[in-house]
Amino acid sequence: MRRPHLIKRLNPADTSSPKRRLTPAGRTALICLALALVTFIGFYPVSRLGFIYYDDYGENGYVVDNTNVQAGLTLDSVRWAFTTTHSSNWHPLTWLSHMLDCRLYGLNPAGHHLTSLALHIANTLLLFLLLQKLTAARWRSALVAALFALHPLHIQSVAWVSERKDVLCAFFFMLALFAYAKCRDQRSEVRDQKAANTKAESGKRKAESAVPS
Repeated sequence: MRRPHLIKRLNPADTSSPKRRLTPAGRTALICLALALVTFIGFYPVSRLGFIYYDDYGENGYVVDNTNVQAGLTLDSVRWAFTTTHSSNWHPLTWLSHMLDCRLYGLNPAGHHLTSLALHIANTLLLFLLLQKLTAARWRSALVAALFALHPLHIQSVAWVSERKDVLCAFFFMLALFAYAKCRDQRSEVRDQKAANTKAESGKRKAESAVPS
């Protein structure tokens, strides 16, 4: 005599057990992890590069022969960063980032390159999250972010210490776009709430006018 509970246990067609599925937030987190890992692997060789003589050295150099940058984040160096037009540029945040690197790594070029790589990874993730927020197309946003991360045009920005200004500019540009998208969503919610309140108030007035006095 067959036992029903044994038949049910051995039946491969039984699909009553619940399947665990990733939540949208979990999928987004996995994509972010994959993008960060791919970008890190693709650009990690820059950590073995040194400074170059084009801009990193010399009278108008950014790091090696720049005593203000090598001093680290001091009151005098911060004042210099916000007032100088060294190398025909005014970019105090770039100078501050180089000063912080000198304080952390000294003149070890690997640390300077890895900071630029970290900023590039952050830019890639911000681009993915921004596109996903604006379009609600998760996989297409991931593809665009991957192309952004690995595009050859970004090699110079990551591998050349003096081009820190580019990855920094991209970082704050992404943050600005994120702030715009959030502000847009908040305004849309406010408009929807006002429209709902107006509709409810109008319906209430019509109902009151329909009641005989």
